[in-house]
Amino acid sequence: MHREINALLQLRGGIQSEGIMKCAFFNEWHELCDHLIVAYNDNEDAIRDLREEKYKDDKKRLQDIDRDITKLLKMKPTNKLRVSCNVGSSVVMTIYCEDALYFAALATYELVLAIMEYLQYWTRTTVVYVAHKSTYITVIKEGVLSNGNLQCAYKQQEYCDHLLTAYAHNKDAILELVNDTLRNNRERIRNTNSAILEVLNLTVENKSELFNHLHKPMHRQVNALFQLRVTCDDERRKGIEYGDALIIVPLAILELALAIQEVAEGDQQKAIKNALESFKAGYQTRHKAFFQLGYELGTAVMEVI
Repeated sequence: MHREINALLQLRGGIQSEGIMKCAFFNEWHELCDHLIVAYNDNEDAIRDLREEKYKDDKKRLQDIDRDITKLLKMKPTNKLRVSCNVGSSVVMTIYCEDALYFAALATYELVLAIMEYLQYWTRTTVVYVAHKSTYITVIKEGVLSNGNLQCAYKQQEYCDHLLTAYAHNKDAILELVNDTLRNNRERIRNTNSAILEVLNLTVENKSELFNHLHKPMHRQVNALFQLRVTCDDERRKGIEYGDALIIVPLAILELALAIQEVAEGDQQKAIKNALESFKAGYQTRHKAFFQLGYELGTAVMEVI
């Protein structure tokens, strides 16, 4: 069972009395106060865990967000309150209180994403994507990432993260396909992960050298999804449980596409970006099943590489 994002932002009665955190507009917008204070406290927990020197940039980003939250908590609500917000290092813009509340909500959302990123990369927790107001949000999934101590030879964080997440999704999908009649489907997904491992272990000097090597795992991933769908539609297999496999395997395709985008260049990168935008647009309209969107994304990317 997935823990919803609200588990991190659950409302707590009388929360503004916790510690020294106070909210100037608690009586007017107590729910917003609760969300901001919970976000602040969870952020502080994350900062305390980032002890090593290599995490100093991550700590600074989280500390900057906390400073912004503290300023928002001190905001006094009036009918024509104007709030000065620093944007970047030099531009100052003035907005009304109603707009400030909107941006406060966005700040909270971004804070949650920061916490999720920390949990994903440093506590080795599996993540899945869910829709929230047409945006993809990483949400913690129960269970530890079962990819052992995998390493990525090409040291580019986003590229490596996407590959490792695709690998983790495939491990999760295999666990969903428990019925013995699905052994061929499990094997196809294992073969996909073998291809991902090959790419993870590649030592190259230039990222463009990785591009063609990524065709193999994507081809296997798309084929695994196609064959899984064929199996699910087989009348002889009615009643067999597939769990979330038809959601997880397309998510692995999405992660592979994002990894490929990281090492693509020029027209190829543009084509992959367009494919990802089509995937997002299709998901927002709900006109197609999720597995169909994943299949179309994978085939579009394969045409590029």
